[in-house]
Amino acid sequence: MRSESLRSIDAPVLERSYPETSTPPLATRIRELLREAMKRLRRQYFNKVWHMQIGEGSVISFSAKLDTTNPRGIHIGKHSVVAFGASLLTHDWVNGRNRDVRVGNNCFIGAHAIVLPGVTIGDQCIIAAASMVARDVPAGSLVAGNPAHVVERNIRTGHYGVRVKRDPWAEREPSERTPLDVAEIQGDSDTCGVGVGGAGGALIWR
Repeated sequence: MRSESLRSIDAPVLERSYPETSTPPLATRIRELLREAMKRLRRQYFNKVWHMQIGEGSVISFSAKLDTTNPRGIHIGKHSVVAFGASLLTHDWVNGRNRDVRVGNNCFIGAHAIVLPGVTIGDQCIIAAASMVARDVPAGSLVAGNPAHVVERNIRTGHYGVRVKRDPWAEREPSERTPLDVAEIQGDSDTCGVGVGGAGGALIWR
């Protein structure tokens, strides 16, 4: 079970799950191919035309707002998501200055969240929907609210900011593992090996 959980960390969330004995309908396969093509084209558009820095595999919703007043100030890592209605701002009109926004790898910026100029968001972070992010966010954090504050630390996410269940057994040193730990894990087999596939299809394409 634990090996399945670890393998699921890097599984793209946009993949659909189908029974092993069946294949997805032709229309579904065509839609997925078109979606992947549009993702690449949109990323290239931002990088080549606006000179932003958006990493491989990252997804920007068509209704998300990336600040084109200072487009070179947008820096997004690999396999992150900016959901519908979210805004990344890189210029401060009131104070007349530009400030970069940086988003790490494997992050999720929730719907209608606002990231203010000068903010750095670390790797593997989740920004809850409608949050107002005015300060830097440490890696592995879940933040929410207005202004946003850290509500959970040391989280782990895979591609597209999908949370990955921690495996306490795997994180311990071999010398620290006891027979009691084994019994606890075996007794909790229903929750071990949980992957990220259940979140598939919830993204963003509006």
